[in-house]
Parts: sequence; C-alpha cells; structure tokens
Amino acid sequence: AGLPDYSINQATALLSETGDVNTLYENFRRLINDAELLESISLGGYNHIRKTLDWDEAVNKFEKIILS
Repeated sequence: AGLPDYSINQATALLSETGDVNTLYENFRRLINDAELLESISLGGYNHIRKTLDWDEAVNKFEKIILS
C-alpha cells in the first residue's frame, strides 16, 4: 500500500499490500542490496513530486482559505 497519488510501484516506490510483511521485508532487502535500484526509486520519487506538486499553487490555495 502507499499514497496512490505519489506511489508508483517500481518507479517511485516498492509497494506491498497492508500486512504483507514478507513483501515489505523483500522490498527493504532489495533497496539495501541494490544501490542502482535505490537511486532509481529515489530519483523517480523526487522527480514525480517536483512535477506533480506546485508550491505557488499550494500557497495560492492557502491564501484563499485564510483570506475568505
């Protein structure tokens, strides 16, 4: 499981179902033992967030809430 807007299996995260400790363990093991995979997942997450979230838009929404 993961946050569906941000977690893309094998691109921004390694996902496992809620309660599936075996897959969770395996995903951690893969990241610890595979530096290229760790870098790929890390950069994938970073790039996805940079592309998806817009700080100016968030500030504008917050200002509208505060000023209304």
